[in-house]
Amino acid sequence: GGPGVGPEWELGVVVFTNLQTASQEFHKYTHMKRVSPVIKTLQDCGIILPRPVHQNHHRSPFGDNYCIVNGVMNSLLHSTHFFRRLEKIVYTCTGNEPRCWQLSEGMKEGVLRENYSAATTAATDRSSTNNRQEGNAE
Repeated sequence: GGPGVGPEWELGVVVFTNLQTASQEFHKYTHMKRVSPVIKTLQDCGIILPRPVHQNHHRSPFGDNYCIVNGVMNSLLHSTHFFRRLEKIVYTCTGNEPRCWQLSEGMKEGVLRENYSAATTAATDRSSTNNRQEGNAE
């Protein structure tokens, strides 16, 4: 290794890089129409991200289900309003509104008032309406 960099640091970088690459592959599989039987089994068991779980992320207002390894953290991040809080920080610092605020009436106002339940209800109502219009079953 280089000066001042120990083997633990080097191992950490190698592990992180490989896990990051794997996560992108798992995400890629959710967008493929056909995957190998091994990948399908891993998706069905929830070891890697199942296609239906990730497809929720691609429905308006596009505000949740960002976890691309296996989706396990989605419910925790949703229940703690992690992304709504992060959106508020980004908006406060930059003035940039996330797309989900633009697509979900009342979400922006709810987030800015820190009324995350109202923001979540606005997003859920909008998503349900869009899914019905697209012919998707709830």
